[in-house]
Amino acid sequence: MCGRRNRPLKIIILFVVLLFHPSISFSIVQINLSNSLVSATRLISQIYTICDPINVTNDDELAAVASSGTGTANDPYIIANWNITGSSTDGIFITGTTKYIRINNCWIVNSTNYGINVDNITIGTAIITNNTCNSNRYGIYLEDSGSSNITNNTCNSNRYNGIYLRYSTNTIIANNTCNSNRYGIYLEDSGSSNITNNTCNSNDRTGTYLYSSGSSTITNNTCNSNDRTGIYLEYSYSSTIVDNVCNNNNEHGIFIYENSYSTIASNTCNNNSRTGIYTWDSLSLVITNNTCNNNSNDGIFIYECNFSTIDNNICSSNDGTGIYLYIIFLSSSGSSTITNNTCNSNDYYGIYIDSPGSSTITNNTCNNNSGTGIYLEDSSSSTVAKNTCNNNIEYGIYFYSSSSLIVTNNTCNSNIEYGIYFYSSSSLIVTNNTCNSNYEYGIYLYRSGFSTITNNTCYSNDGTGIYLFRSDYSTAANNTCNNNVEYGIFLYHSGSSIVVNNTCNDNGEDGITFWDPDTTTIATSEPTTSGTETSSSNSFLYRIGLFLFILGLLVALILVNRRKK
Repeated sequence: MCGRRNRPLKIIILFVVLLFHPSISFSIVQINLSNSLVSATRLISQIYTICDPINVTNDDELAAVASSGTGTANDPYIIANWNITGSSTDGIFITGTTKYIRINNCWIVNSTNYGINVDNITIGTAIITNNTCNSNRYGIYLEDSGSSNITNNTCNSNRYNGIYLRYSTNTIIANNTCNSNRYGIYLEDSGSSNITNNTCNSNDRTGTYLYSSGSSTITNNTCNSNDRTGIYLEYSYSSTIVDNVCNNNNEHGIFIYENSYSTIASNTCNNNSRTGIYTWDSLSLVITNNTCNNNSNDGIFIYECNFSTIDNNICSSNDGTGIYLYIIFLSSSGSSTITNNTCNSNDYYGIYIDSPGSSTITNNTCNNNSGTGIYLEDSSSSTVAKNTCNNNIEYGIYFYSSSSLIVTNNTCNSNIEYGIYFYSSSSLIVTNNTCNSNYEYGIYLYRSGFSTITNNTCYSNDGTGIYLFRSDYSTAANNTCNNNVEYGIFLYHSGSSIVVNNTCNDNGEDGITFWDPDTTTIATSEPTTSGTETSSSNSFLYRIGLFLFILGLLVALILVNRRKK
């Protein structure tokens, strides 16, 4: 049994031995007297005494094994400075106590079960600090012992979890090192806990894992190079994940599964083998100010997460997409806000949204992506505004099978294909966009009728400024489409459309061209600006002129033939 004893003589002897050890003496010579005293104090605090495993089942047994203290909040029972190695059971096991206890500065290694096991004690009575619990089955385990404090411990190379909590809410887990375990820190049904400033690297599965532990705060942790995920939360609602570093994990940096009303902010999730931040089947998430670069899949992937806000994130140079939002099933009417993000130089898209809900996509920068800057599919009643999507290999902004959109004040220049492309969409308001110097068209509507295209600027595109293909009942007004290689504005089989007050100068072909006027109602105003070109190469007047030209040519041929006779 390890209990109270008088050890001052032993401490003095050990201190003298350590003081005259060559390596220690050399260090002390290099520093001043004050630092020597600090070093000596640290050395004394690291003296461990070999002890048998400690097993406590009530307050009396706790008092017997404690080296000091009276069991009050201000003077807890102390279990300290023990070396418990190679135990066939738990190193320290405590249950059924009501007194305050502090387990401090113990060395517990190679136990076949738990290093420290605290089970079913009075809430708020345990402090576990500055212990080393390595190479056990579990490092530190708490069950039914909430409001405890676990700080500054080292729990490495345990077969299962470094620190493991069950049914222990409101616990503080801070400044611990939990490396090379199966899980670094694992919480089960232990909500409202605070996990901060821990290091959980190189674990076989996850650095920090919370299951059914909602309203917890996970801040300033480092969870790198784990075989699966840095931080994983499952069924842990209303949690806060802030200022963590989760790099170089073999799956995801942060994984969120069914954790509605949670905030994921200011985390760094780079160079993970899959996704930086991955969220699944949650509601009303706030994902803000994160950095998710150079991941092997996407920067941020959001699956079935309605009513989410994705704001001010940097998601660049990922092998997949910068931000990918995918929603199939909506809870009532889903909506998302994606704003002020930077998504450059990704191998696929800058931002990809496949959602039947209404999205607001504003003030994002999506340049130099190998696919499209912003891609929106199956969306309705969405607003896409003030985004910059330049120099993408495909399109600046692409809309597929979407309706009732407001697309305004976007800049989409120098993309390899189109600046803004609408495919099989309808009821569009496309206004005040700038789409210059794209390698094909500035703005292209393909089978996207009932649309209004106004006040856009489409200069110097290698194709046409604004092109409408089978987009009936559309209006193109007050646009400026100059210096394009082909046409300023081109309408192909776009019936019952109105083209009015556009400026289309110095284009390689005609300024404004209509095909199939028999099915197109054209109301083109007279030019209001000097030099404005208004051309209708397939109009009624054009046909009359062509008919008269051919008739005159035939008459001339007849006359020439008569003269020969």
